[in-house]
Amino acid sequence: MLLSLRSQAELRGNRLGALAFVCAIALGLATLGTAFAPGNGLATAVAKSKKKHHKKGTKKRGRHKHRAAVTGERGARGPRGERGREGAAGPRGIPGYDGSQGPQGPVGPQGPAGPQGPQGPAGPQGPMGPVGPTGATGPAGVRGEAGATGATGAQGPPGTDAQLPYTEYGMVSSLPSSPSVGDHCVFKASESVFWELIYDGQGSYPWKKIGGPPLAQYEFTPRSTTSTSFQTAGAPSVVTPLAGEYDVAAGAERISMPTGNNSIGRVGLHYNGGLVFEALGRGSNFSAYPAYAHRRMGGLGKGATLQSRYRAELEKAEFVTLFVQIDPIRVG
Repeated sequence: MLLSLRSQAELRGNRLGALAFVCAIALGLATLGTAFAPGNGLATAVAKSKKKHHKKGTKKRGRHKHRAAVTGERGARGPRGERGREGAAGPRGIPGYDGSQGPQGPVGPQGPAGPQGPQGPAGPQGPMGPVGPTGATGPAGVRGEAGATGATGAQGPPGTDAQLPYTEYGMVSSLPSSPSVGDHCVFKASESVFWELIYDGQGSYPWKKIGGPPLAQYEFTPRSTTSTSFQTAGAPSVVTPLAGEYDVAAGAERISMPTGNNSIGRVGLHYNGGLVFEALGRGSNFSAYPAYAHRRMGGLGKGATLQSRYRAELEKAEFVTLFVQIDPIRVG
């Protein structure tokens, strides 16, 4: 029994098994001492067995008293008998006390991350955060259609006359006699042409044009000639309504060829009958070209005549839509 307990303790291989083995030995010794103690049933039975065998042996010896007892030599020791069977295991010993807890071992390496679990349900909406700063202004949108015109409001009370920093003379047919710097007037150059002028007081021509079309004349009837001298029949002309400096232009919309293969014509700008400049044009069987020329002319007097005259240079030339125009820069 003790050997079995010891084997079990050795198989455990730890402090708790060794302690249990020691306790089992102590418990076995205590059990044997108790069994053979005086008054114990096991001790009494052993004593009775010895006594019985003693009496039986005495009776036999008394029965053969007539035989002489002869003691022979001690025989040789017989062979050792086979080992008897191992007895039953004794009762389990009392468990020993738990030993003190050993120190904590080092932390093992972190295991691999497990697969991501499913997304949980959305949590409740949190409270609204503070208002952030205003962002940059976006680009302007496409302008919408104009709305309907609203109703006319009530007329306000009469206002007081505002004092302008200049004199507005309105429409005139002759320039004002005592103007001041900044004064305005609208000069009537012809029945259909009006020039807006402003007075700056500078130079011989202190009135400067700031608006209005040029003054022009056109001859829409085609004029033709074979003469190399300038012709006046049907030649358009204008008269300067004011003295001053003008941009002057003269020419024809096109010069064509009534006969022959080629024709060359010229349009000359004449000032009070004298030639100032010419515009050259050319025509052929397949095409016609315009004639145009212009020049800025200063020192033109009031009532001066400017006329576009025409002449041929090679064969017969035809002039379509002759014109002359003047556009004032400054007058006085």
